[in-house]
Amino acid sequence: MHSLAEGLQKYMLLLGCLTPKELRDVPLIVTGETRDFIASRGYELAKLCRWRRG
Repeated sequence: MHSLAEGLQKYMLLLGCLTPKELRDVPLIVTGETRDFIASRGYELAKLCRWRRG
């Protein structure tokens, strides 16, 4: 669990976020095989991005 918290803190620092909630405002970029994988499962990235922002 400690490792997870450290990883989250590192990502927040790199993205300029002070709180985990601010991560929702960071643009989501999905490309390549990951994008293909999501699309092959029938998900639409635009809808996922809108849902993520609440």
